[in-house]
Order: sequence, then C-alpha cells, then structure tokens
Amino acid sequence: MQLSDLPHFTVDSIALEGRDWVLHGHFNHIEHVTEGSCWLYLPSDYSFHGTLEALSRDTLRARFNAGIEEPPADLAVGSSVPWIDGYWEIQQVSTVLDQAHVWRQVVFEASDALVCSTPQGRWWRKADGATQTGAELVFPSGWDHEHCLICYCHIDPGDTAFTDPDDEWLCQQCHAKYALTNDLRFMFGEA
Repeated sequence: MQLSDLPHFTVDSIALEGRDWVLHGHFNHIEHVTEGSCWLYLPSDYSFHGTLEALSRDTLRARFNAGIEEPPADLAVGSSVPWIDGYWEIQQVSTVLDQAHVWRQVVFEASDALVCSTPQGRWWRKADGATQTGAELVFPSGWDHEHCLICYCHIDPGDTAFTDPDDEWLCQQCHAKYALTNDLRFMFGEA
C-alpha cells in the first residue's frame, strides 16, 4: 500500500471558528477512516494534526478540527491530502516512505542505562557517552532491549535487527515487509 492508496481528504473550506481552525471537506473513499485523532499528510513533511469529526459514511464529508493551530500555507482549498490515523506518528510513516532511508543491519547488544532526574520527574535513557546533567548510571548493560518502530516487538540482546542514524530500530520482519518495499500496510493491522 502506497501513499496514493490511502484515503484522501479534499479541503472544501478553511475557517477560523471561535479559536479553532476548521477544515470542511470530503474523502475519495473512507475505508479505514474513523473519527478522532488523525493527521493530514502534507508533501512538505509538516503534516497537520487534528480531530476528524462529523464523518458521513453516505456523503464522505467530514470536518477536520485543528484546534488553535493555524493550517500550513501549502494546505489550501482544493488540496487533496492523505489521511493517517492518529495512532501512528508521522515519523513512522515518513521513515517507511523514504526510499533513501539508511538502515544498517546489526546484532543488538545491551548498553549502559542512565536515569535522569529533572523537575518533571525521572526518566531513563541509553548511555551514549555524552554527559547528562542530573544523570546517573543505573547499572551496566541496563539498556537491555529496543522496540521495533512499527510493530513494537522487543529487540533483545543477540537479535539481528536494523537501526538508522537516529537510533530508530526495526525488527527483521518489519524491515523486509515495510521498509524495503515502502509499504504502508502496517497501519491497517498487518504489523
């Protein structure tokens, strides 16, 4: 499944309603479309997040409420843009669609883990050699797994997987099924 196969929302009007920017429009088809959190995927890779409301299964019309966020300049009346369920992050979709994305096959090894204390609380991060104010080593080899960017399965020490320069990870299956083929089927329950 490619970007062109996704449901496309065509913008019929853009208006500021109270404090919210609202787009009214219609879909070319509504297979998999649900009301709620979603993205309109823009060619600029900005992508626009909001809430799909008032979806009519008869007329294919809907309302996209962006809240107070102003629509980007390249989203105009007449634009037809792919709809993406809000469960997914745009980074996941963009990474899979990027034909030039560099993946390196590796065997995952555990690394040191840090716990960082901030006014907002404590959080974990992988020790990467950089010093972090307020961070302390939890224990050697404490970063003992990663998660696949698409299916979220554990990638454990000794597992062969794929990683990129941004330290994103894919399991072997998702790399073969989705990244190599730039296939978006994972968004519809196939991952």
